[in-house]
Amino acid sequence: SEFTGFGESYVGELIANYHTGPIRHTSLISFDYYNNIRRNEIGAKTNTAVAVYPTTVSVLTPALFPPLPVNPQNFIYSTFAPSTKPLPTMTNGHTTSSGSFAKLNESVPAAGVDLAHEAFFFDDKLMLTGAFRHDYYRVYAKDDYWGITSKVHGNNDAIESGISYAVTKQINVYADETEGFLPPGTSTAMYTDVPKSNSIGYETGLKGAVLDNKLNFTGDLFKVRQHNVSESIFDPVTGLTTTQYIGGVDSWGAEGDLSWSLSDKAYVYAAYQYLDTRLVGQVSPGASGNNLINGWGRQSGTPRHSFASTFRYEVYTGLSAYVRMRYNSDAPVNTQNSNSNLTPGSTALIYSPAFAVWDLGLEYKFKTHKWLDLNHSVNFIVKNIFNKEYIVPGGDRYMGDPIGFYITYSLSH
Repeated sequence: SEFTGFGESYVGELIANYHTGPIRHTSLISFDYYNNIRRNEIGAKTNTAVAVYPTTVSVLTPALFPPLPVNPQNFIYSTFAPSTKPLPTMTNGHTTSSGSFAKLNESVPAAGVDLAHEAFFFDDKLMLTGAFRHDYYRVYAKDDYWGITSKVHGNNDAIESGISYAVTKQINVYADETEGFLPPGTSTAMYTDVPKSNSIGYETGLKGAVLDNKLNFTGDLFKVRQHNVSESIFDPVTGLTTTQYIGGVDSWGAEGDLSWSLSDKAYVYAAYQYLDTRLVGQVSPGASGNNLINGWGRQSGTPRHSFASTFRYEVYTGLSAYVRMRYNSDAPVNTQNSNSNLTPGSTALIYSPAFAVWDLGLEYKFKTHKWLDLNHSVNFIVKNIFNKEYIVPGGDRYMGDPIGFYITYSLSH
């Protein structure tokens, strides 16, 4: 990233367990604060010329992108010296002109309170849950080049409810409903006071444990509806990055995971997800005619298939070796059919390629008992062992990390 980022978070919780007759209760109240901060500190020159890209794009010959379709801005970075690299530009709504972010400071502080309750009936076979959450957020951004400061604030209320029933001692079925939100992006808030993006999701499934609890599994179906969804798009003609609204997004799919203790020394974990997205609603508030979305398109950066797995083996007491793999199928680079000039079958539809990334690691765990019972662990990890070139799907579409070597140490009590 061309930006340095850091943040902070604080959480305080109070939990109570009690009975009212045969019904067991758990109540939780939590307060939290978090702040994500991002600053551009590279001191790049402003008003540098952007590269000129062809305006025709083909699935077979994606001229807009290099052989691996990365974010065009990332591609520009590789062609300039560090002192002259252009930063992503955006139309300035205050002066109807454009310019690079010379030094952009942005932060998204938020505070929330969460009230949750669980009630257990029939010897804990039936569990009912309910929760209410309130968040207050602020979006702060300052562009030192234009001298613009933007502050957007808002509130969000969300509820959650669920039910779980133990069919047997090993099998549970469940269903739940959850609401969520995302505050406006800081770069968007710099120029327009846009609404937050919110969502509501439904899920149903089962989870269980068999083979003397050595094999644990979960499987479920889900559906999520998002509103007021916005995303950043790059215009190869003007070199500007602007915000477009894609209305709502309906997503549905299935997912499952399992963890299996094959023996006292061998362990395997695997997870799979299928995700299908459909655009619904309006491209922008009040849109009509060609700007109404017909439910055909897919949201950018959403692979239909994802898979992850881990195999761990204890070589001898305390020392384990493991291998991890994650896979994503191809994903559309641009949101399909998100405006009137993108229609089914358009040659402007291109995809980031599918990829599989492998990691290898060694972990050693040991304890100390002399003065205090402490658990120590040291990890040595080689990530992306085959040095695979791949694109991380999503709005930014950045290149994934090349091969890397990491050593971590953790201490717990």
